Amino acid sequence: MERNTLVKELKRFIAFDTVSSKSNAALAYAVGRQLARGGFSVSYQKVNKKNGLFVNVIGVKGQRETRQAAPLLLCSH
Repeated sequence: MERNTLVKELKRFIAFDTVSSKSNAALAYAVGRQLARGGFSVSYQKVNKKNGLFVNVIGVKGQRETRQAAPLLLCSH
């Protein structure tokens, strides 16, 4: 990904309203679409709460048997 494209995408992600008292679904699905465009297999864990839908994004690239590098976990709250 070119630097300008990366900066544009990061600015778009930062602009999402992700205050913890509100749903993060819009951001989660945007991140999932970006991962899918990058060749990741994407799934979601969803939890409905009083204040909205909260979503975890899980992206996997490559088969476990053929991965060259150790797994990487990116986690935020």
